[in-house]
Amino acid sequence: MSAIVDPYLEPGTECLRNKLGIRDAGLLAVVEAEVVANRAIRLANSPGLVPRTWDWTHWQNLHRHLFGDVYDWAGEFRTVDIAKDGHGFHPVSMLITATRYCAEQIRALATGPNPGRGQLPARLSVVLSDMNEAHPFREGNGRTQRVLLGQIAEVHGAHLDWTLISSEANIAASKAAGSDEYAFTELLTRAMHLAEDH
Repeated sequence: MSAIVDPYLEPGTECLRNKLGIRDAGLLAVVEAEVVANRAIRLANSPGLVPRTWDWTHWQNLHRHLFGDVYDWAGEFRTVDIAKDGHGFHPVSMLITATRYCAEQIRALATGPNPGRGQLPARLSVVLSDMNEAHPFREGNGRTQRVLLGQIAEVHGAHLDWTLISSEANIAASKAAGSDEYAFTELLTRAMHLAEDH
């Protein structure tokens, strides 16, 4: 039986296929992080770069904006099943259903009544939990989710400072979110409230 070939990897490597010709995964991670951070800053300074349509196209366009300088598949939903630390995300066969469900939640929260700062973190946690389980892109899901949730918070007059959430706490919440859709609530509350004090 032949091994399954991941079409997103550079042949013969564990490095994601990219536009930069990089074949070392460690180097790619460093370069990608810098490129994406700069693209996120550019979007923050010019919000109109990605129209806020609050649907799955919005989600895809954010990913394309952030990662398009690195990957030719940026903005496209993955075509392979993926897992992280032993946790499998929605299979490809379920992605359309999962992303449609998430998009409905995104639109409802972004365009609906302001839930107030007391309820906003919990509502965002539910959306984030489902988006995280869908994990529709081969790479870059978390960073795209953070930008999109930040935009939703902004609609309701709030600001999320993701630097106030440690990587360890985020990973723990992500694991817990598989069975508890409110697992991110405490972290989002902390980021939102502390951000107001800075």
